[in-house]
Amino acid sequence: MAATRAWHRPDRSAPDEVCLPAVLIELALTEGDAMTIDDVPARTRPRDRKERILAAAAARFGAAGFRATSVEDIAADVGVTAAAIYRHFDSKDVILATVLDQAVQELLDASQSGLGDGDGVGESPDRALRALTRAMLSFASERTSLHATYVRERDRLTGPAEAAARRAEARLTERWHDAAAEAGIELDERRVALRLAGVLTALREMSLSAEPGALQRHSGLVT
Repeated sequence: MAATRAWHRPDRSAPDEVCLPAVLIELALTEGDAMTIDDVPARTRPRDRKERILAAAAARFGAAGFRATSVEDIAADVGVTAAAIYRHFDSKDVILATVLDQAVQELLDASQSGLGDGDGVGESPDRALRALTRAMLSFASERTSLHATYVRERDRLTGPAEAAARRAEARLTERWHDAAAEAGIELDERRVALRLAGVLTALREMSLSAEPGALQRHSGLVT
């Protein structure tokens, strides 16, 4: 498989390459509802603390950004001290890397789950493409903070964390490439990656500007 660029953000040097697939354009223009950041789980047991830290961090990063968020902010949202945060994570950068890894892994898992539906017998040639579209819409509507953090902060990853994200992204790009080919759409993997960047960014913008509930409703429209 050819190497592909990270697809979390469109290539600004090639604006003509970033266009949403027709099925997503149709969904994006239908009426809908605005997304809000995910609620931080209210559980208080210590064994849930790491999960609560990540949920609070994703909510903060997605809404305000990494730079504007302090460890103290995250700690206050969880109801612990900053020292308690550092017992689980060495730094704010490590928290961000963990949140971004969770985001891309959930996208990958969702795409695999979608492709696993159906046996392919007598089904439409665009079944896989529509399944992947449903998976992306569901992720954007149900995991709003993870999605927002991924689109907003993916460029901050470096070193092994960035390499791991690229590997996962390449696997997802390959799935979209194969699904497009099955539907009779001929695109090389670079063009697929660029379109995915545009889709993710557009869904984020929709979540900020649409009426409440839009993406949730859209996620049920692709059948």
